[in-house]
Amino acid sequence: MGPVSSAVSDSQAGCRNATDKADILAELEKGVGFDKCNELVVGLLREALVAQGRAAWQRLPAAERTGSVLFINLTRLLGEMGKSEEARLLYEEQLQVSKEAMRANRETLGDRHADTLDSIYDTGVLLRGLGKLEEARPLLKEALGDRDVDTLASIGRLADVLEEMGQLEEARPLYEERLQAKREIDGDRDPNTLSSIYLLALLLEDQGKLVEAIPLYTEALEGWVLLHGMEHAKTRDAAERLVSTLREAGQQEEAEALAEKHGLAGI
Repeated sequence: MGPVSSAVSDSQAGCRNATDKADILAELEKGVGFDKCNELVVGLLREALVAQGRAAWQRLPAAERTGSVLFINLTRLLGEMGKSEEARLLYEEQLQVSKEAMRANRETLGDRHADTLDSIYDTGVLLRGLGKLEEARPLLKEALGDRDVDTLASIGRLADVLEEMGQLEEARPLYEERLQAKREIDGDRDPNTLSSIYLLALLLEDQGKLVEAIPLYTEALEGWVLLHGMEHAKTRDAAERLVSTLREAGQQEEAEALAEKHGLAGI
């Protein structure tokens, strides 16, 4: 039998009779192996997906490419495939476009026009994606304006950059500002608000401020229990994090009671 070019699973092999099916599967396993066959097919599918993704991304207007879900997923997929250099080149390519748009907008529209701020923000995001945090920081800070959802996104990006640079004290007020805005806009039980609560708790824990982090972890956990139930991965992660933080803070009784309540006694 020649090389196999597609994955075959026992449940999907369509043959006229059981003997033919068994012969085909046995030959496949002997010649290539199911795991290797499936690995090859997944690789081919990913390559095809990347090609389609690139084409679709190129069809987008230049101004919409940087923040698009397509760009994020395409570069992430390339990274997962071990093609980090290709992902970097996409970032570099888009960065040049974004820098040119930022320059043109500054000259024609001024520094505080919404389109200028968008291009400044996009450039900062791309620089951050390339690991150029020192260059990204002033742009993301400049992009902050009176733009509601866009402003929150800029605040979040700048906070992330500061945290990655180890500047936790500078990052904290931005995390707090974003959380306060989320509470006012979306309410305390909105999934985005709960995520902001959790991220602030993580930051506080990183600063060693466990007593301040605990009530935030607790609030996030209670919200996710109501939204998703205890079996959801996000809920269990939050519960495990809270148990761990309580223990680290010396609140052993509270930690064990919480672990028992949520079936986490083994952690």
